[in-house]
Amino acid sequence: MRRLVQLSLLMVLGVAWLGSTRAHTAIPNGTSIVFDEALATGWQNWSWSTAAAFDSTAQAHTGTKSTAITFEAWGGFSLHSPGLIPAEALTGISFWVYGGTGGAQFNAGVTTSDSGNIVAAVPVNAPAGQWTQVQLTMAQLGNPSAVSRINLQESTGTAQATFYIDDLILNIVDFAPPGTVNVTIDTDQTVLDFSARNALGTNYGMWGVEAAANSTFLARSGALGNMTIRLPGGSMSQDHGAINCELGTGNTIANAWPCNYEWAMTPTDFIEFLSATDRDAIWTINTNVTSGEAAALVAFFNGDVNDQRALGTDHKGVNWQTVGHWAQLRASHGNAAPVGIKYWDFGNETYGSCVQGWEVGWTCDGAEYINGLPAPNRHEGYLEVRAAMKAVDPTIMVGVTGLANPTEFNNWTTKVLTEGGDVIDYLAIHPYSFVDVPNNDALGRYLMLSRPQKQWPEVFASTRQAIADFADGRNIPIMIGEYNLSAGWPYDPQAMMTKALNMLFIADTTGQIIQGDVLAANHWLLNGNVQSNGTDYGLIGDVPTYTRSPQYYAFHLWQFFGNRLLEYTSDADAETQISMYAGSDGHTISLMAINKTGQATTTNVQLRAGGVVIPAISGSIDVAQAVSLDATTITYNGQTNVNDDFSNAQTVELTEVGETTTVTLPAYSITLLRFATDDGIHTLYNPLVLLNK
Repeated sequence: MRRLVQLSLLMVLGVAWLGSTRAHTAIPNGTSIVFDEALATGWQNWSWSTAAAFDSTAQAHTGTKSTAITFEAWGGFSLHSPGLIPAEALTGISFWVYGGTGGAQFNAGVTTSDSGNIVAAVPVNAPAGQWTQVQLTMAQLGNPSAVSRINLQESTGTAQATFYIDDLILNIVDFAPPGTVNVTIDTDQTVLDFSARNALGTNYGMWGVEAAANSTFLARSGALGNMTIRLPGGSMSQDHGAINCELGTGNTIANAWPCNYEWAMTPTDFIEFLSATDRDAIWTINTNVTSGEAAALVAFFNGDVNDQRALGTDHKGVNWQTVGHWAQLRASHGNAAPVGIKYWDFGNETYGSCVQGWEVGWTCDGAEYINGLPAPNRHEGYLEVRAAMKAVDPTIMVGVTGLANPTEFNNWTTKVLTEGGDVIDYLAIHPYSFVDVPNNDALGRYLMLSRPQKQWPEVFASTRQAIADFADGRNIPIMIGEYNLSAGWPYDPQAMMTKALNMLFIADTTGQIIQGDVLAANHWLLNGNVQSNGTDYGLIGDVPTYTRSPQYYAFHLWQFFGNRLLEYTSDADAETQISMYAGSDGHTISLMAINKTGQATTTNVQLRAGGVVIPAISGSIDVAQAVSLDATTITYNGQTNVNDDFSNAQTVELTEVGETTTVTLPAYSITLLRFATDDGIHTLYNPLVLLNK
């Protein structure tokens, strides 16, 4: 039994020192571990003039290990965080210290940058031979704007005997239930109209040959509604020879881009998938092909078999025949009618071709990407390729790829907008919310669940400012080509994308994207595949089970929201409690409520027009909920085993509605409420006009 004593206040600034008589003290909820038996993942030892052993068994407050620290004069024990921690996530830090011979004297504090000084030095004088707890509030730490490092700095000017630190934790802001929540929806106050078909899109990868023909996958995909699908598959699009894959072995065109994925879906396979699910498509053009090859692909998807316009011969010597030639190829493969793909991305993440090499490409310079390169290293850029594609079908839009931060990747987006801003049809960005997904602890959950409310206003503000600054005065539309929790599966080691937390995250993210008034948005990814660390981007899992992930249910609910955002007020905090979105479809009023807390919450909803409360005459409720944020299964309208078509989990009618409708929002849930009002008494809407972008 270790000797733990009760101490009086021993240091300045009112820092609390607490004792304990327990040999083992559990790490409390609402905390993020920095050290407990080992240094937490992502934290690094940045100490100076100090020996630090993170596996000492000489003393331990809990468990069997602590950190042994031996200061030289003016030395410092310093721990660098995995990423800059926003101050609003923290209420303070806490640790236990065991003084060596003569005790331990140091100043405790935090820095707001990698190289800065501590914001406020808190003197600590720990007695020898006993464990003492130190608790520091954010005020005592100087109310820092963020936390980069935690420092304990030797304060006597002399070397000190070894002392020990254990159970070093960050105290995190709680996702506290808000009590009763009051919501008012202004049914006559429109924020914006949007195309639900475009805003609720996703991506489909070319590796999904078997899924695209599987009845279970098609049924579960169909239950998500008529979302737009981006094809043919992220970074692989940059190495995809669509024309030669369609022509097949023995019929390929020399000097056209090769069919590097003969096992993958062909353009005809994609057409049949779109037809089976009644969906529109966005196609990502391989930037490595010539303008002639790109034009031929437009002709294949959108052309008429009787169109005899010649496509010409490209700089590689390939005669690309006529529009009708490629339309006839489509028809001969079983699809007589043109597909009519409207949106075409020129490349995926082309800026990554050189710097980190995840794309196949010929340039990482934004100006070259727009203008191309002359002989002898001839490549056609966006301007030439776009012109050839639109010559085939003038109704299409050809977009460029960029980033929300215009200076990233050697000023890629600045150059793209400067060189092509007078003709660019839209700017496609891929703002994944994290590279490294935060640890699955209280801090990580705070960072993930509060992220949509913080990230997306910044993304849209930065992107629109770049357009305003560099695009020749044009208001270029924004498309979200890809998004999800993490930018790369290796960076999600705890498989958070497969958990209920991601359902809440994606539901909130979708609402924020809609508020951003985008041309279209495409979640990554519809057809998932489990990675070696257990994570999976997919809304629907891989063969043979085609399991619906928690995030699947967010999309299922959003399809019923409507296509108009309305003004509303709520007294719940959107970052840490319940985020909400109010809307309509021209007939019903809707409220999407995302409860991020672990407690059911009573919510009172009122509808208002012209400042006057109007009664609901009927209402309905749909709920997707989880037992915990780590859950990988979801209950939908009370059912844990939902039929593919949701026939056993249908919408529930609200039995008590009126001027105020009271409902309960379950813990860790998405709730969609829909109300009807007496339009004979109240005229709520002008005729609904959708923005057909």
